[in-house]
Amino acid sequence: MRFRDLEVHRYRNLEDREITWSPGINVLLGPNGAGKTNLLEAMDLLAGWGPFGDRPASVVPWEGSGDTWVRGRLEGEETAVASVQVRGRTLLRWGGSPVRATQMRTSLPVLAFLPDSLSVVEGSASQRRRLLDQVGALVYPPYALRLHDYRRALRQRTACLRRGERDDLVLRVLAPLGVWLWRAREDVARRLASRLEGVGPLLSAPLELRYHRGGGGWEEDSKEDFRRGLLRHRDRERLSRTPLVGPQRDDLVFLSGKIPAAERFSRGHRRRAAVALMLASAGVVRDALRRDPVLLLDEVTAELDGEGKGILFSSLEATGWQVFAATADADAPLPGAVYRIEGGKVFPPREG
Repeated sequence: MRFRDLEVHRYRNLEDREITWSPGINVLLGPNGAGKTNLLEAMDLLAGWGPFGDRPASVVPWEGSGDTWVRGRLEGEETAVASVQVRGRTLLRWGGSPVRATQMRTSLPVLAFLPDSLSVVEGSASQRRRLLDQVGALVYPPYALRLHDYRRALRQRTACLRRGERDDLVLRVLAPLGVWLWRAREDVARRLASRLEGVGPLLSAPLELRYHRGGGGWEEDSKEDFRRGLLRHRDRERLSRTPLVGPQRDDLVFLSGKIPAAERFSRGHRRRAAVALMLASAGVVRDALRRDPVLLLDEVTAELDGEGKGILFSSLEATGWQVFAATADADAPLPGAVYRIEGGKVFPPREG
């Protein structure tokens, strides 16, 4: 799928207008605070993901009156109009009919990568789990709901541990959900590893991806592994009053020649490896849904040298997917349609 045009109304600092997009690379160029990220966020919200790190109501500007909404005309595997209206919560429509966020995400597969996504190789485990969850929610329709239910059960188990109470009943709910998530994440990691083999010149050296179950790893069978993990960590959990087994402690490990990639790669090449992982993620989604994904990349050229920026954009062009890349770097080699953004206003593109 791809956006033919997008119309925004009362969305943060963005000027009310309709914007027509290129089917390939669309560069959003402007200084910090101009509205580039808000425009990416509007597309992400429309695709059923929600705003970046805030509640839906946060996208409504203080001044003025009336509803906040975003509407996009889409083409590709099918032609449709998607819209989202914000009234404290989001109301999604596809072709005029109300849809759930899960339906919207699979109809309009959008993958957003924010600046912290570039530190996924050397950053925290939570960033890597977020990547697994983003891809998993697109590959497996029940994923988001089961992750939500697991987190709710995890909060209940944490409360039991802190109060020194028995948690048998909570584990009856939590354990099957944790095992299901383990299996789904293992499959996503396997698909990502396979896709990483074909990312081309972005990687300066081979990159191996391994999935580690949180608090497990002794048994091949995930159900038995969860059970044994609980037995092994029971005393530590009671002392720390914190659950130590389950998807909340999962991680992805990146190796290059048996050496951690964060140690072997320079900072610039770690950034290129992160971009390779983004493209691999989009490839996994394309394989699963049989729909071309839309990529939203915020400040993706940060900390890349001239060679890295050139390889980045040539790799994006080679996919044939629609890309929205926001940057403040006017000196970077900017291909495709370049939209200048200032003070929430989007100016007509020039060809890069």
